[in-house]
Amino acid sequence: MIEDDPPAPLRRPLVTLVCIALAAGLCAQAGALASLAVWALALVWLARGVTRPPFIDRFVDRLAGGLGAGVLVTWLAVALLHAHTQSRPHRLFEGTWRQDAQDAESVRGHFEEGGGHFELPRGAAREGELLRLNPHREPATSARAPDFVRRRQGYAPAQQVDLDEVTRLAPPEANPAARMGRAALALRRAGLARIKRLEDRTTRGLAAALLFGDRSLLPRGLADLFTRTGTRHALAVSGLHVALVAALWIWPMGSLIAWLVGLVIGASRSGRRTQKHSVWTAPELWRAGILALLVPLAGSGAPVVRAALALSLAQLAAIFRPHQDADGKLVGGRRADGLSLWALALLFEWLNDPRCLASLSVLLSYGATLGLLLFARPALFWLRRHTPGGGRVAAVGRLGHPRPAALRLVAQRLLDWALCGLAASFAANLATLPVVWFVFGEWSWVGTPATLLLLPFLAAFLGLAWAYVLWPNALVAGWLDLLCDLQIALLKGFDALPGTPTNLPSRPLWALLAVALVSMLAVHKKGAARLALAGWSALILPWHGPARELEVHALDVGHGTAVVVRTPGGPTWLFDAGSRDRRGVARDALAPLLRELDVGRLVVVSSHNDTDHSGALPWLVERYPPLFWAGALSTQLAERLPHGTARLDLEAGRLELDLGRSEGALSATLIRGAAGEGNEGSRDLELRWQGRSVLLTGDAEGHGRARSLQAGHLRGPYDLLLFPHHGSHTPWLGKILAETQPTEIWISSGERPAVARELDRRGLEWSSTAEAGPLSRRFPGSGMDPAMDRAVEARY
Repeated sequence: MIEDDPPAPLRRPLVTLVCIALAAGLCAQAGALASLAVWALALVWLARGVTRPPFIDRFVDRLAGGLGAGVLVTWLAVALLHAHTQSRPHRLFEGTWRQDAQDAESVRGHFEEGGGHFELPRGAAREGELLRLNPHREPATSARAPDFVRRRQGYAPAQQVDLDEVTRLAPPEANPAARMGRAALALRRAGLARIKRLEDRTTRGLAAALLFGDRSLLPRGLADLFTRTGTRHALAVSGLHVALVAALWIWPMGSLIAWLVGLVIGASRSGRRTQKHSVWTAPELWRAGILALLVPLAGSGAPVVRAALALSLAQLAAIFRPHQDADGKLVGGRRADGLSLWALALLFEWLNDPRCLASLSVLLSYGATLGLLLFARPALFWLRRHTPGGGRVAAVGRLGHPRPAALRLVAQRLLDWALCGLAASFAANLATLPVVWFVFGEWSWVGTPATLLLLPFLAAFLGLAWAYVLWPNALVAGWLDLLCDLQIALLKGFDALPGTPTNLPSRPLWALLAVALVSMLAVHKKGAARLALAGWSALILPWHGPARELEVHALDVGHGTAVVVRTPGGPTWLFDAGSRDRRGVARDALAPLLRELDVGRLVVVSSHNDTDHSGALPWLVERYPPLFWAGALSTQLAERLPHGTARLDLEAGRLELDLGRSEGALSATLIRGAAGEGNEGSRDLELRWQGRSVLLTGDAEGHGRARSLQAGHLRGPYDLLLFPHHGSHTPWLGKILAETQPTEIWISSGERPAVARELDRRGLEWSSTAEAGPLSRRFPGSGMDPAMDRAVEARY
């Protein structure tokens, strides 16, 4: 029978259990005694729910109110602060090989037991084989910002492994589960092969990403378009996609199969159905089976597994719905409780792998789901209260004319759908905003309306794409191209709006969590809305004052250059941003530094268009629209620059960059030895402030550098010199040092620079990012009169 509501601590035992387990796991990091204390307190709490001893009622009631929220906040803080501290302990890897993706030359995958991601030559291993990998090459390293910048959670790339570094220990297991896995993998490959028949490149890449989780076919820049508009969750195969596919295909297919089975059973049993046969005719059972098949087809990603498991459990729970027995008494009955399912899934995932609490996917998935469960309904009520007419379409118009019932019904359904979508999107975005802010440092305000408007096109695209996989034909392909173009056009329209995305300054996690919690309470308490508004204002306003010294920061980008210069009372300067051998120049190095400095106005100087100097600039111009652009500018970047950005370049010589500077402000000069593309046509940047001088050079080291030296463009002495072409050998080394007379030399390189020995022989002070990592220097004003400084320049 359906029992009455149990005592308060046991109303949702799964939620209670997951809070206890997480608290014990976190406290175990401090010691076994703390973990035992948590378990002891939990047993007392659970005992109280049964025996109700009066002497601890008051204490436990107060504890129950804050335990769940406190544990979740602590879990988020510990996971985010320590996510980047885990390192690879061994160089020898062994386990069962699981393939993730493949291309014409290589396959990428991981071990079932964990240990990282690897890239092997195609044909080196099969799915399910027991392998031993002994890679000799170091995994790809990420670009780094200076040490004072808080580190963010990184994304480890696939480590490349040669054929002679792979040892095949055992063939794939021949059990039924392994055979089923290989069959599912074959179906996935066949589906991808059909998707690759699509002629349009964008449609092909979008379909492969949305259906099978394979983003290797996406055109360059398309993924960033989703990111800038706050719809990146729509690009990744997640619970949203599983729910849409379930509504469009799995639910009708399950009902159809159950109906067909019912016909067969009904014919064979002469219309009589036993309880056993009624289970087989339940559509929920077949829907759960099709959902299980969808998981390997969609790539077996963690969000897909979670969503499929949750929908399957909810479907199977409906089979055991309450019913009346022969005496008319209501017996049995299980109802699907969303919060209990959420806790059960998190508990199973944590027990399977305690390290999952540091996973960004886990944080975003469970955070968004928790926001939907707890705050979507209150947000919907709040929207209805503030919508004219309480969110109801009146039967009579403003002019007194009655509205047709059919049109009023359609309008009401559309309004309900819009309000529900806005409430759900708001709850999910607000619940995940602290994590997104802390990890990525950017947020797009158009994400909520863009997701709502994108949803119908996304649903239609998913439905037709699966139809194309089942039956490829030109008619469906044409509709797919149209839907793809509509989605891209919609996102580009939102991307043209200001603040897509909005760059967020670096803030502590506890402050973000506190303000987000107050914002969620604002839908219940009127006074909390003002407090939430004040909290967000405090987080967005700058916490750092303007620079008082000339700050120069060279990022560790390997073979490349990226230098940020912060000036007192003026804009922040960026000289180049790119790399040939380091990943994440923009995301892992440049973005955290700009966030930490609370950059407002930005001036970009590009020496030339090679990848090691300009690779990160496309990302930059979409998020930090430059106030001024000097130097090289490619055609693609010119199209993406805002119309209000001033642009300036020179053929050769010296050109002072006039930004309306006042007396005593920074003086900037663009220098170029020779015209033309490539290294020899690269530009230099000279900065002077209160007697301090910095020279940042490009890659000119041959005839371009010779012309600059012969014309007297370099006017030392300089307090800091960024050496040309990453410290490579140049026949003009002696002349460069004589003209610049540097007090300190910096070299941005990925290995020990070629000129290191000569610089040591001359007794010069130099530093390299290859050996010292990111470089930073602050230059206080020397007190020299700016007029005297200009008089020195006039002598040249």
